[in-house]
Amino acid sequence: MDLVGTPVAQSPVSKPATPTTGQQHAAQIKVPPRLEPTPLPQPRTLDQQVDSQYGKFIARPGEVVWFRRPGGAFGLGLVVRRWSSANGATNGIYSIQPLSYPGHAPAQEVVEAGADVKPWLAWSVPSCTFEVLRQNPHITYHTANWKALASGQWEGHPEVDASILAAKAIDMTYTPFEKLKTIPNNGNEERHWNGIFYGAEKIWRGEPVRLRLGLGSDVLVITEIIERVAPVGNNPLQLNSRVELRGDVYSYATVPAPNPKAPPTLPPNNHVPVRMREDMNWRNQTLLPSAGELCYWKLISPNQRVSLEDVKGRWYEISVLFQQFFFDSIQKKEGGNGSWMNARGDATGQSKEPGTIQPDRLAAFAGAIPEQLRLVDGLDPPGDHDKSQSAMQGIELGMGAGTGESNFAIDDFMNFGEDTTMPFSDNNIY
Repeated sequence: MDLVGTPVAQSPVSKPATPTTGQQHAAQIKVPPRLEPTPLPQPRTLDQQVDSQYGKFIARPGEVVWFRRPGGAFGLGLVVRRWSSANGATNGIYSIQPLSYPGHAPAQEVVEAGADVKPWLAWSVPSCTFEVLRQNPHITYHTANWKALASGQWEGHPEVDASILAAKAIDMTYTPFEKLKTIPNNGNEERHWNGIFYGAEKIWRGEPVRLRLGLGSDVLVITEIIERVAPVGNNPLQLNSRVELRGDVYSYATVPAPNPKAPPTLPPNNHVPVRMREDMNWRNQTLLPSAGELCYWKLISPNQRVSLEDVKGRWYEISVLFQQFFFDSIQKKEGGNGSWMNARGDATGQSKEPGTIQPDRLAAFAGAIPEQLRLVDGLDPPGDHDKSQSAMQGIELGMGAGTGESNFAIDDFMNFGEDTTMPFSDNNIY
């Protein structure tokens, strides 16, 4: 779908002018209007404020992530809670619920932020361990016979395969949250939201997302999340939901800087989110001396409308996730702005579909997590005084259910295209 926004003004038709003086020619030249960025919405909650800051928590409650399990292997889990260490010795700590098959509830695990936690889209999904699942890709998390697969009569790892299929199912869901207002319109509704769970990720207004449109590396800074709801046929209880994002589209741009001691002045970027600005500052520390240029975010299309399915996923700082990729790109003279992540829908081959709306975030995890589990917002660490989160009982630091089976080697990784995925740091999952 093409970007739809304010129509581009057509140049007025002028009568032929007699070429008499240079001044008359200059008067015919129209200077294009200056693009004005849309003001950023302000954070409304503590979590939104934390997520808007540079260098803070990369993962958020309600997201699916890869996390390092005891023994060094990586698994897939739901971020239940996050907090800062009391002495500030770490970047942060997460409580993560491993995904599994119905009726099997591994204990939550506590994992430090950093290299031990990666976004779902940072790595490609390995093949399932059961041959029947590999040979029948149409089998989903909700149609698989987990009782038979967990019986032990076939070779395979049920928790590994359940987590893979569960993550794929979650990838094709979405749930708007924190309603701001509702506008009725002839029996339909236009609902404005402050955020949306899209696939594995949690996305806020005021932050950037990666687009499938344009060059494939452009980003949209969201200013509005709008859900249009309409009854299906004559049944008012059955609703059709369609989500549209609005915001400003930015493209990665560079300018020559042959003299590092006198670099050019970059365009103002006061309306670019802090995370994007700080990441560009980090990149320019290498680009200026190594490549003789500076990079910046160029506003190319303000106040645009983008369908939900045209969003690849959250935008992440290269300086946080992809430092070595960036350095290698500069050394190869490739510009330093490669696509080193998957997109939502790549794992299922349904990237052109928006997915299925869920009534709440945990509904998307049905069967893969304990029924009593609840997400915890904020940054308060768990403690004995915390009675609001019964699911925190049983958290084991450095321990988890099924650790005796945790060294299953996976060598067959799915590939979604050149330079679109980040490889595992080792070839182990669980």
